[in-house]
Amino acid sequence: MIGKTIKGRHFGEVFRYLLSDEKCRIEGAHLLGGTAAGRTTTELIEEFESISRLAKRAKKVVYHQVLRPPQDEGQRLSDSDWVKIATAHATAMGYGDGLWVVIRHDDHVHLVASRVLFDGKVLSDSHDFARAEASV
Repeated sequence: MIGKTIKGRHFGEVFRYLLSDEKCRIEGAHLLGGTAAGRTTTELIEEFESISRLAKRAKKVVYHQVLRPPQDEGQRLSDSDWVKIATAHATAMGYGDGLWVVIRHDDHVHLVASRVLFDGKVLSDSHDFARAEASV
């Protein structure tokens, strides 16, 4: 598995990109699962932004992990396989009990999580690149 970790400030940017009409049409982008109640781009943005407001001083609240298997293997993985992989990674990174979703794009997935947990605490991003590499 190959991973790429991205940190951001705004959930709107990431969800508008991941679930854009173009991504849905060309890459078959669709929401697979996670802990969010929202199902549309607007609902997801509102839900994630409302949680992030619990930690007013936190800057980079978006955790975005791209997970891609070796070439030509991603198509073979079912949606349920991807959910299991994403759940394991979310748990390994400390987001398992927080707010996160997994979105499939053709042969890879995007795990988007809030660094702000439901109780308002901010999950540390210290050494998260190394932890992500170990998990992947």
